[in-house]
Amino acid sequence: MYRQYLRQAWQLMKQNRFFSTVYIIGTGLAISMVMVMAIAYHIRTSNMAPEVHRDRMLYATFLEYAWGNSTSSFFFSNRTAKECLLSLQTAEEVAVTTEPTIMSILAGDSYARLSGDGDPYKVSMMGTNDGFWRLFDFSFIDGKPFGEAEFQSALPRVVVSESLAKKLFSRTDVSGQGFLLDDVEYIVSGVVKDVSFITPSVAADLWVPYTCLPVVMETGSS
Repeated sequence: MYRQYLRQAWQLMKQNRFFSTVYIIGTGLAISMVMVMAIAYHIRTSNMAPEVHRDRMLYATFLEYAWGNSTSSFFFSNRTAKECLLSLQTAEEVAVTTEPTIMSILAGDSYARLSGDGDPYKVSMMGTNDGFWRLFDFSFIDGKPFGEAEFQSALPRVVVSESLAKKLFSRTDVSGQGFLLDDVEYIVSGVVKDVSFITPSVAADLWVPYTCLPVVMETGSS
């Protein structure tokens, strides 16, 4: 009986080739769309390096004030982050970062180059605190992340991606070496494997203590 139904269906498809093609393509596209949505959801929500604690994390990206029927949204200032986030006693770890796109709007694009080298590279820069390196699981191939003392002292230290290290130095074992970032000399603390931009909360070409960034420290400081 089942074979008979299949034979009849096949005969109908042969008789109506156009509609059969439309049905097959439509079904294939529908299945593909569901698969793409499932993959996108998995990428955005599952634990994957360096964001290995997504299922236990709370992301706070901005503050929202409401009065009457009006609302306004603001990003965290240095003072707000220090008093409201870094002072939390119930959180196991707190990571504070700058958003590369917003930084480029506030301070312009960032460029990295070796001293005396005339070929600067446009880079995506992220400012972080020292807790960032304890919360996220980066794969270091040389050196180590900057620590609390360097963050608090606003020492110009930087962690760079593998690709950027190769562009600047043509190698990756460069911890202790220096280069100019927006004409300020930074010392490489460590080198990490490239981070995919499917993890936008941590993706960048390089990471520096945000205490080194005047535009961050001066905004909302009073």
